[in-house]
Amino acid sequence: PRSHRAPGGPLRLTRRGRLVVTCGVTAVLVGTTAGILVLTGGRPHPAAAATVHVRATPSPSPSVPLTAAGVPIAVTQAVATAGGDLSVAVYDRTDGRTWTYHDESGRVEASVSKLDVLGAVLRAEQDGATKTDDVADDEAEMIEHSDNDAATDLYDTVGQDAIEDFDEAAGATDVRYAEDGYFGLDTSTALDQVEIMKAYAYPSTVLSAASQAQATALFGQVEPDQHWGASGGVPAGVTVDLKDGWLPHGTGWVVDTVGHVQGDGHDYVVAIMSAGNSTEQAGIDRLETVSAAVWATSGG
Repeated sequence: PRSHRAPGGPLRLTRRGRLVVTCGVTAVLVGTTAGILVLTGGRPHPAAAATVHVRATPSPSPSVPLTAAGVPIAVTQAVATAGGDLSVAVYDRTDGRTWTYHDESGRVEASVSKLDVLGAVLRAEQDGATKTDDVADDEAEMIEHSDNDAATDLYDTVGQDAIEDFDEAAGATDVRYAEDGYFGLDTSTALDQVEIMKAYAYPSTVLSAASQAQATALFGQVEPDQHWGASGGVPAGVTVDLKDGWLPHGTGWVVDTVGHVQGDGHDYVVAIMSAGNSTEQAGIDRLETVSAAVWATSGG
């Protein structure tokens, strides 16, 4: 069953029982009629039209050729090279532009949904909730190692309502929540994921500076074999705060990445979501092909 925030008074964040459908084994489908594994990415590791959304006066670098919709041509070429079913969204802070390419609703989030869980927990703490050692440990396990049990503990503690409140505050308007709290099967768009990561990356009313600092510390400790996707093509020495997700679903693998890239004249948030990959690694390779093109065409 779902948990809900109790009305009135601060929430005390303590470890509670976990949802029975969660499994700590990566990439395993539960073949029951009740549902399937809602989160992968835990230990052990294993054609919509292009659109542009301008949020500030656009001033892209004149050296970056763009399509009529404002998408870097090099990115469209990278998407064609990567092939398959893939969506991209980028917010580039250096010129204030937000653009999407082949973005569409209904993208399965897999473990990038853990960004929503973390955001809800941090907002509860902002409202006066007590962070216990168990909760701090679960936050670290969930983000640094994409641990499923830790994520489910936090979900069961903070509740679905708080997660939906966080998404709404962040401006993620197209999230659709799976039934019975199977939050790894929530769907959204790449643009939704950009808006969620922006809540962690830039000053806003969604998360306090202290909450953002906590999240940044967690992102900085993501284990190396889960630090892929948005980091593809990014030089060493540039900071990449990210969360990846991977899940066998439908006819192949869902493989997603959401990240904030900052350094060497670049400052952007990118989300790339894919489905129908033949393997997890095939999905990673596709994401990193596109990520490299985003890096090459971003910045002032």
